[in-house]
Amino acid sequence: MWQVRFVRNAVTSLLPFQGALRRVKRSVFGKSHHIDEGSVYAGGLDQIHLLQENGLELEGADILEIGTGWYPVIPLMLRLAGARHVYLSDTHRLLDAETLAVAQNFLLLRAGDLAERLNLSEDEVRSVLDAGHSGPLETRLADLGMSYHINLDYARVDWKADAIISHTVMEHIPPADIRRLLMEGRAVLNPGGLMSHGIDHSDHRAHGDRSLSRVDFLRYSDRAWRWLCLNPQDYTNRLRHADYVAMVRDAGFDVLFERALVDEGALKDISDLRLNARFAFHNPEDLAGLWSHIVARPGRPRHNTVLAQVARPRQTGRPERWLSPPKSHGSSSGARHIN
Repeated sequence: MWQVRFVRNAVTSLLPFQGALRRVKRSVFGKSHHIDEGSVYAGGLDQIHLLQENGLELEGADILEIGTGWYPVIPLMLRLAGARHVYLSDTHRLLDAETLAVAQNFLLLRAGDLAERLNLSEDEVRSVLDAGHSGPLETRLADLGMSYHINLDYARVDWKADAIISHTVMEHIPPADIRRLLMEGRAVLNPGGLMSHGIDHSDHRAHGDRSLSRVDFLRYSDRAWRWLCLNPQDYTNRLRHADYVAMVRDAGFDVLFERALVDEGALKDISDLRLNARFAFHNPEDLAGLWSHIVARPGRPRHNTVLAQVARPRQTGRPERWLSPPKSHGSSSGARHIN
C-alpha cells in the first residue's frame, strides 16, 4: 500500500547525509536492477523519432539530457542514432559504473531490434555499446561519447546543445524551477535547437498500489500534498499537459509538436473524484491526460500569461498517431490522444 511507502520514505527523508547513506547501503546490500522496457526503451525510440520529425539532424548532434538517473539508456540510444555527444545531468549523483554497465547490457540484448529500427548493422550497434568497460566512470563515459554533470549551472557551461531532452522527469520539478530551467535552457541551445520532454502526469503512488486511482492526487490541496511529499523522491508537481504548454510558450518557445494521451479509466475517475479547487476549472480530458510529449524551439520571448491550471479550457482535435508508446503510461485500449 502507498501509505507504507510514504511512512518509510518520510522517515528516510529525516536522516542526514542521504547520498552517503545510499552509497553505504548499496555497498553492503547491493542494488537490484530493473529497467522498464515499456517506458524507457519505447520512450527512447519515441524521442529519436520526434527529434528527427521536427527537424533535428541527429548525426553529429550534441544533446543534453535532464535527469538521467541510474540508467543512461536513452542517451546510449541517441549515440546509436548518430549523436556526437550526450551530456547527462542530475541534481544528485546516481549513475555509477555498475548502473552504466546494466544500461549497456540492456541495450546489447536488443541489438538486433535496434539495428533494424536505426538502420544499422548489429556489429555497428555492438561496437558503440561495447566501449566504456574499463577505468573510472568519467573515462568510461568519455569512451561512450558522454559526460556526467551534477547540479549543472547553465550560465557556466562552455558548450552548446542541439537539443535538450527529458523522460519522466519534468513532473518531479517544482513549477518555479521549470520556468527557470526553460529560460536558462534557451541560452544553452544552438540556433534552431529543440527541446523535447516526455511527461508522466499520473499519480506515482499508483505505480506501486494498483488499488489507487492514477488521478487520486488531484483531490488534495497543495498544503496536504506537500505533507505527502516529505521525501523529495515522492514529489510530483501535479501540473497537467496544458500547464506545461503554457509555461513553454511563456518562456518564449514555439511549440512544434504536442501530444497528450487521455486514459479512459482516469476520465471516469475524474467524474467521481472530489477535485481540489486548484483543478476545478481544468478540462476533464486535460486532467485525465496521463502522458504527454512536447517538442519546441526557441522563439520570441513573451509576457507571462495565466497558467492553464487557473482556467484554460483545452480544445480537442484530430488524434495524433502514437509511435512506440511508453506502455507503463497508458498505452492500453482504454487510452486515446488529444492535441
